[in-house]
Amino acid sequence: MRAFLIEPKNKSITEIETDGELDDLYKLIDCHLIDVVILNDEEDVLYLDDEGLSRSPNSYFKLSLAPNPFAGRAVVLGTDMDGGPISPKTATLESLEASVTFISGETAVVMAEKADAAAQKHIDGLDDGWTHIHIPIADIIRAAVYTGESEGAE
Repeated sequence: MRAFLIEPKNKSITEIETDGELDDLYKLIDCHLIDVVILNDEEDVLYLDDEGLSRSPNSYFKLSLAPNPFAGRAVVLGTDMDGGPISPKTATLESLEASVTFISGETAVVMAEKADAAAQKHIDGLDDGWTHIHIPIADIIRAAVYTGESEGAE
């Protein structure tokens, strides 16, 4: 099936073919744990390395619709009614090129700090009887960026 591969190290987005199976996604993304971000109402999704932000060195990108930066390679696919992988329903190469910006590790830290502040403000406003803990994304990226050389650049 048709998919899109985002490669921040090469600053490229390419159309690829995949079977959409987990083993193939692991190979394409070069990871062992996958996280999923819903991209639109049609449930096109971004598969990415769940541990990507903590890897060093790494390359980063941002999406116009998301406050947090992303790290490493990612694959865009669609989902069927059962959540299984299919070709993207509405995401196109052109729409992804308009939405994706490749960024430096330093810019990823700044973005994450802003997102962390908003998340902490939200948590501070909760009064539901639970104890909520926020782990700052910026600290995770900062540790990876400053213990190794960031490969991403604006």
